Amino acid sequence: MALRDPADPFSIQAGFDRLLGWPAWPEMMRAYTRAGFAARRAFLPLPFEGRKRKTEPVLPPFEPIAGQPLAGKRIGLVVSGGSGNLATTCGVVRAIEEAGGDIVAVSGCSGGALWAAQVGLGFDSDAMVDFSLGDLNPASYLDLQPVRQALRSVVQRRTFAGLMNGGAVQALFDGQAAGRSLEELPRAFYGILWEIETNRIVYAGPKTTPDWSLGEVVRSAISLAPVVQPYERGGRHYVDGGVIDVLPVRPLLEHHPEIDAFVAINGFLPTGFVGPDLHGWHKRSTGLLSVARQLQLAQHQEFARREWETIADRAWLVEPITDIQAYGINFFAAMVDRSVWPDRIRAGHAAARRVLQEAVGTRSADLPRLTRERGS
Repeated sequence: MALRDPADPFSIQAGFDRLLGWPAWPEMMRAYTRAGFAARRAFLPLPFEGRKRKTEPVLPPFEPIAGQPLAGKRIGLVVSGGSGNLATTCGVVRAIEEAGGDIVAVSGCSGGALWAAQVGLGFDSDAMVDFSLGDLNPASYLDLQPVRQALRSVVQRRTFAGLMNGGAVQALFDGQAAGRSLEELPRAFYGILWEIETNRIVYAGPKTTPDWSLGEVVRSAISLAPVVQPYERGGRHYVDGGVIDVLPVRPLLEHHPEIDAFVAINGFLPTGFVGPDLHGWHKRSTGLLSVARQLQLAQHQEFARREWETIADRAWLVEPITDIQAYGINFFAAMVDRSVWPDRIRAGHAAARRVLQEAVGTRSADLPRLTRERGS
């Protein structure tokens, strides 16, 4: 295996990111501890942890939004990457329903594809909550590779590509789709993938890859080495396209002219895709530390801004996830710790309702000014 030249400019940037991008030690240690307990609960649960507990409803009773800002509108829903934090999609879908909107197409990236796919299946918000907190159990769909298989890869000098296989999540969603291909789903669903052999983005969906199954796309969308193995199809391998484009607007814009308005969920990048204002950083002794997170996400932010600008005149941006929830080990912990999902769902509902309520009676030209809503 070839090692990257430490003088390569990309190596220097990556090293700079890692050197400066760590959170404060106490917070980092707490985050890793929480993540460890979450992983243990998911893969090695204790007997009493398997018992069902009486729980309160995750979402409040259905309450129409005054003025029905989305009444009669055909909505395109764009779901960013962001691991299990994108359970917030369930709450956003509820707010769209309460605003009178009709979702006709959805695109999802990375972990967000787990919830965008549910929209593609035709689930309403209540069904999404039930599925997310029921069948979508990390212990059942995140299938760990046997240790012997990992060792065999090393001995046979083959590439070790992931701790998890991905077959379980494919089977879960193909089962929900009951054998239907992408073009046969109730709503148009797209997942963004990266094809390794040709180094290109693939927007897999009913207009682009109609014969693919829902499970194939979801499995590919969450494949990220060395966590989940790439998905092989026709001699080519597919992984999470969020490494390039974390806000997949393009497939909906290009293939679905019937869409009247968009709702986009940002569950990964800083608020408004720009991050904090760092004017004066160079005058502070620790100013260089404050720019590290900006540098890590600069390319993703720029791509997302450009994608957003193509729809901003007829779109609402909902941002229910805080920066710390999307950062570092918290990002991965949210994928295996379902205990945080109800809070994420409620945050998505509350944030989307605020955004849509503010838009009542507002001209479409003013929408970008109203679409900055962030969780606290």
